[in-house]
Amino acid sequence: MPPPDLRDTGLYSDVETLEIDARHLAFAPQYPLWTDGAAKRRWMALPPGMAIDASDPDAWTFPVGTRFWKEFAFGGRKVETRLLWKATPERWITAAYVWNDEQSEAKRRIIGKSVPVSWIRADGSTFDVNYQVPNTNQC
Repeated sequence: MPPPDLRDTGLYSDVETLEIDARHLAFAPQYPLWTDGAAKRRWMALPPGMAIDASDPDAWTFPVGTRFWKEFAFGGRKVETRLLWKATPERWITAAYVWNDEQSEAKRRIIGKSVPVSWIRADGSTFDVNYQVPNTNQC
């Protein structure tokens, strides 16, 4: 089961400052999906000394303990961070963490949630959206 607090997922090297662990690989897909205009950041962590088996380019095998995170932000405000964690050879665990208004912590949500988001664009117009945080099965 994933931890109830994002701080405990291994994403941060310092859980007080929320500094991303420098050992994690930041990445971006070549063709990112649209998500209501959210800015997204992504990281991957492999267990020490392990590698991805890419001998079959259509079916990569990730070692147990591999973790992926994806952060969604609007107007510089973090709204959600998702975790994808390979817990066993056959099982991936997913979790969605919702950030508080102070941007100081993110707690796991089991049930989906709508988060109202609003900010001022560079051109002065306002952008409003009800961002839908997925439930655990939708991550």
